Amino acid sequence: MHKTHHLILIAALASAAATAVLAGQATAASQSTLSGTFHEDSRTLTFVKESGGNLYFNLQDTHTYTGSLTGTDVFTGTGIIKRDGSVSWHGRSTFTGTLAGCGTGTIVFAADGGGDSLTGPAHCHQEMIDGTKGWEVNLFLEGTTTDLTYGGSYSC
Repeated sequence: MHKTHHLILIAALASAAATAVLAGQATAASQSTLSGTFHEDSRTLTFVKESGGNLYFNLQDTHTYTGSLTGTDVFTGTGIIKRDGSVSWHGRSTFTGTLAGCGTGTIVFAADGGGDSLTGPAHCHQEMIDGTKGWEVNLFLEGTTTDLTYGGSYSC
C-alpha cells in the first residue's frame, strides 16, 4: 500500500512538471509582433538651462498611434539639444487605447530616444513599466521625431 501511494505521488509530480513546461511553451508562443505608425500631434518645450552650448529642457508631447496600438499618448520628460544640433530625451509615455487582440487599457512606458535634430531622423525605445492590464509591450520606433513607424513585441 505504501508503495502504491509513492507511485501515485511520483505520477502526480511528473504530470505537474509536464503541465508547467507546456504552459511555459504556450506563454512563449503567445508573443505577437507589433507594427504601426506614431505621429506627434503637439510638442511643448520649456527651457531649463544652457551649459556648454547644450540646451536642457522639459518636454511634453502628445502622439497618435495607428496599427497594432490604436490610441493616444502623452510623453513627459527631459531633453537636451546638443550644440551640434542633435537631440536626446528620456521620460515616461502614457498610452491610452487599444492593443490588437488584447482590448483597451493604459500602458506606461519608459522612453529613451534621440535624433539628428528636433525634426530629423530619430529612434526611440519604449519599454512597458506599468499598465492597467497584464500586458507586456516593448516598442522600437524609427523615423523622424514627428513621424515614426514602430515595431516590437507584445503579449496579453
